Amino acid sequence: LISKHSGFTASERIEMQRRPVYSAELTAGYPGFEWLPNIVLQVYERENGSGYPHGVRSKDICEESRILGVSDVFEACIHRRPQRAAMTGYRALEVITAEFDSFGERTTKAMIRSFSVYPFNEIIVLNTGEIGKVIDINSENPLRPIVRIMYTVERTEIESPRIVDLARNSQLWITSAITPDELPSGGK
Repeated sequence: LISKHSGFTASERIEMQRRPVYSAELTAGYPGFEWLPNIVLQVYERENGSGYPHGVRSKDICEESRILGVSDVFEACIHRRPQRAAMTGYRALEVITAEFDSFGERTTKAMIRSFSVYPFNEIIVLNTGEIGKVIDINSENPLRPIVRIMYTVERTEIESPRIVDLARNSQLWITSAITPDELPSGGK
């Protein structure tokens, strides 16, 4: 079902929404980890009650499940799916922010603070036209991460990529973020 290219039928949707129940059952019974099944069961629950499998709301969702839930959505957004292209990390954060009532203000803000404007592994284009990847976040200046330059202005792959700390190089700045599919090699 996860790799299906079209929408779900009613019975397929019900089966997909049973995933957390199956996962909770699989994680039950391990001594010292009695807390784990409840966390796993609530990962797809949402603050506004729109989640599944039980439509649990707000304060009834444990903190760990809230964090895993928003992280799961972020991860799903930045990877290609059969029905849609991958998003940039920046766009994924926009999607999560737009669903503020699903994740709650505290969890959403914590997610944004921890990822910065350009999250780790975000593929970026510099003002020079070179393409790089964020390899470290600058918490003092989220617009100026440390990047590994991977492609030249001519869009050829660099054999020995160089590392640039944008906080220490005022002549370089990020003009956009792109998805792996937009790389000159097509994400391969």
